[in-house]
Parts: sequence; C-alpha cells; structure tokens
Amino acid sequence: MSTFTDTEIALMARLRVLKAEPEKTINLTDILDPLIARGFSKDGIFEVLAAVEQDGTVALVPGDRLRILKPLTE
Repeated sequence: MSTFTDTEIALMARLRVLKAEPEKTINLTDILDPLIARGFSKDGIFEVLAAVEQDGTVALVPGDRLRILKPLTE
C-alpha cells in the first residue's frame, strides 16, 4: 500500500474511534496527535484531509476543527 492509502486508513479508523457522524465537529488535535504518535506525518495527514474534504465528506472549519458532512465510507 502507498503512504497515502495507509494514512487514509488510519485517519478513517481514528474518526470512527471518535464516533464521527454527520454534523459533528472534532478537534484536529484529537485526530493529529494520535496519528503523529503512530509515525504518520502532519503533512501526509493534511494531504489526506484535503482529499476527503474535496469529496465532500468533511470540512475544515474555524477553531482547528473538522466537521463531518456525511457518513464515513467503510
């Protein structure tokens, strides 16, 4: 698997742990810190977040938060 794919899988797993659902907002620190601790780069995580934002699943919002816009894919 590619680094992007590995990061995407880890990000989605983290969002599921945080019980992400539409209209919920999540502090980016609650996402970034555990993933960085597992060895993922901040730049790589934001690259994946940008892709997920582009497909309309999430949106980065003020206050360093992530808003879930639609259910996460499996």
